[in-house]
Amino acid sequence: MPPRITQTERATWVVYAVVAVLLLAVPLLTHSFSLPVLFAWLLLIATVAMAAVWHRQGTIRGPEWIRPEDYDAFLKKIQQPPTPAPEKPAPPRPPARLAGRGRSDGPPAPP
Repeated sequence: MPPRITQTERATWVVYAVVAVLLLAVPLLTHSFSLPVLFAWLLLIATVAMAAVWHRQGTIRGPEWIRPEDYDAFLKKIQQPPTPAPEKPAPPRPPARLAGRGRSDGPPAPP
């Protein structure tokens, strides 16, 4: 059974908490509250709300959520070399260079 909160999600919430503490500490220590701080707070609130919605919907999934059998199948699938498409024509070949500084009005030299 997959974990309720993955390590990736837990790390994300820790980063959000650290940013929130910094957004509180810096204006309090500098005694200034400016427009960039307000913008940073709005951005943090929007990001946390978006992550919370994604978490409730179950759209955030990391490798911790994949069963070992599914993960092995996924790895095999992405490690397969690509197969060339047979219907594609071969790329054009560049013209052969002249063998020397001879006259160019004669027939081409055999390859």
